[in-house]
Amino acid sequence: MRDLLRLARILAAAAALAAMTACMGTEKPVVEATGVPVGGGVNVPAGSNEDFIVNVGRRTYFAANSAELDEVAKVTLQKQADWLARHTGYKIKIEGFADDGGGVESNKTLGLKRADAVRAYLGSLGLASTRMRTKTFGNLKERLVHDCNDLSCRAQNRRVVTVLERETGV
Repeated sequence: MRDLLRLARILAAAAALAAMTACMGTEKPVVEATGVPVGGGVNVPAGSNEDFIVNVGRRTYFAANSAELDEVAKVTLQKQADWLARHTGYKIKIEGFADDGGGVESNKTLGLKRADAVRAYLGSLGLASTRMRTKTFGNLKERLVHDCNDLSCRAQNRRVVTVLERETGV
């Protein structure tokens, strides 16, 4: 009897889900920040730059005035290392950034420390140093994700971006 009740609940839930899906139509929800339909990048070619950006993630974020990797950053970098181990035709440029607090030189230094931290971590995961190079942008106005005063907004500028570069001759 208990199993019949459980089966009835499952079937009722499946029927409700099917009814909701039918009512939704064919229009996909859109991510407000990007204007891209949800799941819009799912069918990108495997091993492509788009695959890396959409399915792996190329950005790691940092706390204010810090070059220390948190657990979220380490998960992203593990996914990057795994992807790069499968797709050996790429080198990477690791670009370090800071928010708009502090001076130009100190932000360049902080951006480089962040890039170096990412490089060191990827190296510890087995990525050859010959496949990586670092660069700092500090907090160049034209390279900010958002130019704003709100702390949560400025946090998006405290990042490292891993940029794929094709190996020559591959």
